[in-house]
Amino acid sequence: MNQRTEKQVQLRFKCKTSSWGGKAIEYILNHPSGRGVSELALEAITSYWLPQALKGRVSDIEIYEACREAVKNLSEKLELAEEIGGISPRVQELKPSNNDSYSIEIPLDSLNKENSLSSVDVFETKPEAEPDNGDDDDDWQLELVIPQEYIEINNALRID
Repeated sequence: MNQRTEKQVQLRFKCKTSSWGGKAIEYILNHPSGRGVSELALEAITSYWLPQALKGRVSDIEIYEACREAVKNLSEKLELAEEIGGISPRVQELKPSNNDSYSIEIPLDSLNKENSLSSVDVFETKPEAEPDNGDDDDDWQLELVIPQEYIEINNALRID
């Protein structure tokens, strides 16, 4: 019988218990689930690094499955971290846009469903009587109606 033994890998490291890494390791050493530290550490490492480790080395189907599992695991951890830290889910930081103004992206699914609109209403207005100069850029004037709650959010986040 020809039996191949698979190569094993081992990861060992030391860090101070006062560091964030040390605190995380102490937490998984005494994890409330009772799962082993190796299992928990390997789950975290695999979720974080496996897609990159497999890129270009396995079939498209296997990379797809690994990426889906990683996204699922990391999304769950991200939601938990947001909950623990009191961070609003997926609210982006203020980012400068053109003309030194600021914009913020808020996913519609994170807003209160009862009090929010799921879209911004755009109304067509009649074009002003101007001669057509051959381009279509000025043929339509659109009026953007911004929901009141978006105005309130903008005012609350205004930086003077």
